[in-house]
Amino acid sequence: SIVALLVVLGIYSIIKHRKKILLKVKKRLVLRRREDQIKQNSNTPVSTLPLHFKEDILGKLVKFEETEGYLNPKLTITILAKKLGTNNHYLSQIINEHFELHFNQYINRLRVEYLIRILDANPKYKQYHLEALAHECGFTSRERLSKSFLHFKGIKISDYLEGLRKH
Repeated sequence: SIVALLVVLGIYSIIKHRKKILLKVKKRLVLRRREDQIKQNSNTPVSTLPLHFKEDILGKLVKFEETEGYLNPKLTITILAKKLGTNNHYLSQIINEHFELHFNQYINRLRVEYLIRILDANPKYKQYHLEALAHECGFTSRERLSKSFLHFKGIKISDYLEGLRKH
């Protein structure tokens, strides 16, 4: 009976040890999966810029948007960075991190949103040709407007305008 008890305790000890090992392996797998998910979901690296610096630039970007500076068809990241008192790299990094867009995508999204606002606010714009609408919103061509509109709204601008004109 003592031998049987020792055998049972031995088996119990082995099972307990195996469970500990399995638990450690599972924890490692979970951590690796989380790290992989973070890597897959993160388009940009963790920010190295001080928070107060980012907040300052973001505040200036809000003012830039309010003054509709994005309507300038000759706008570049260099021009905007100088206007905001920073450099191209920092501005690009802040736009990437905060908006999850590249600079040109960010500007084109603002232009598309502006176009939708003016179309809603003033019926005369519904009668404009694409070339004129593109110019009105800061795009350098109707092709750029068309591609940007489709990208951000998921609908062709011609279909969108046709729907507006019917109503």
